[in-house]
Amino acid sequence: MKKLQLFFLFLLLFPSTVILGSNFQVEDSSEILQQINHITIAVNEENEILFEEEVTQLEKLKGQITEKIDFFVEKGFEIPTVTVRVFETTPEEILENIKAEIKKTSIDYVDVQRIKKVKELQVTDSIIAKYRTIISTWKNQSAEERKFTKEDVHFVREVYQKMNFNQFIRAGKLPSFVPKVEELDSIH
Repeated sequence: MKKLQLFFLFLLLFPSTVILGSNFQVEDSSEILQQINHITIAVNEENEILFEEEVTQLEKLKGQITEKIDFFVEKGFEIPTVTVRVFETTPEEILENIKAEIKKTSIDYVDVQRIKKVKELQVTDSIIAKYRTIISTWKNQSAEERKFTKEDVHFVREVYQKMNFNQFIRAGKLPSFVPKVEELDSIH
């Protein structure tokens, strides 16, 4: 009860405040506090379509969107917006098909967000072996004969950053002569 009293006191002190998550009219104020509502559609890495985080079929999308719109309108909300989240590698045809289904509804605004996949390197025994081979090759060459490729330097530095303590002990320290990737353009 005390929280409710504080809430109404807050509304009296700050009458222009917009509260998210509810839609009601305060008796002493003529302002209607409106929920921001939206619908989320996504495409996962397997190119499956997700409607509100549940796998769905393209053919069902129009009905699901319309049902959600009807729900919002019935509750007194305005027609929601749609956010479509896809990976950069998602086929354009899938995105266009989703947009075509959305156009069949009363949705006016669609926000398309492209997500970049970030592949996380897991340091395995085979990666440590490759790391040691590259480092050993460089160590066995004289400073004048040593050749660095961007790929090798990037690989060695990335592995070095991601190794745990036990892997450091097995793989060995990163030699001080290994250049930074940015420096390679000025070397050789």
